[in-house]
Amino acid sequence: MKPNLLMLHGALGAKTTFGASSGELNNYFQVYVMNFNGHGLTPKRDGHFNIHGFAEDVIAYLDESDLEKIDIFGYSMGGYVGLYLARHFPERINKVATLGTKLAWTADIASKEVRKLDPVKIKEKVPKFAAGLAKVHGDDHWETLLHDTGDLLKQLGESPLITDADFQAIEHHVRLCVGDNDHFVTIDETQDAFRQLENGSLSVIPNTGHLFNTVHVRDLVLELRRTFRRNI
Repeated sequence: MKPNLLMLHGALGAKTTFGASSGELNNYFQVYVMNFNGHGLTPKRDGHFNIHGFAEDVIAYLDESDLEKIDIFGYSMGGYVGLYLARHFPERINKVATLGTKLAWTADIASKEVRKLDPVKIKEKVPKFAAGLAKVHGDDHWETLLHDTGDLLKQLGESPLITDADFQAIEHHVRLCVGDNDHFVTIDETQDAFRQLENGSLSVIPNTGHLFNTVHVRDLVLELRRTFRRNI
């Protein structure tokens, strides 16, 4: 029987983010994908569009799927949720792997990212991106998603939910992956977090930026098989 693996998408993403990679991973894992509330046409629960709310989405999904515990791969924000789950819901999580997860949040960093979430400017300067968001999240909801995501980032900038003390308290095996061309998540911040983990590992993936479609499926599959100790 193949081991279970839950893949968690990033901010402004949806379960469709994983596309071909989830298909390839199905050769080695029983892959599960889900949308966080407010993403990918999944209704938003008022007061729950935050990291804790997304963690609750995962627990509810596990309950609905009759999964007691599971390995998690999280891309970008999905990795942050995975780490939050390992810290606060340890009994439901086996191991965690992340890719391109921002781990060093400040008010300045959050403010810079929020400025990129202006729907008017996006429609004007990158209309294809706007059309893609509308297709994934709905014509009537993608602009709201931008606003809600901006609020979430502000919260993280003001009060990060995973501190050094939290990293030190996580007992699960955690593999932190970052692309060598990621200009949003630095190797240094990923390494700093790795050093706080009791049972962690670190991987720098070559020829990979921050966007998920820049990681080669072969490299991702290899990282996850290594993380979850499957025969290679």
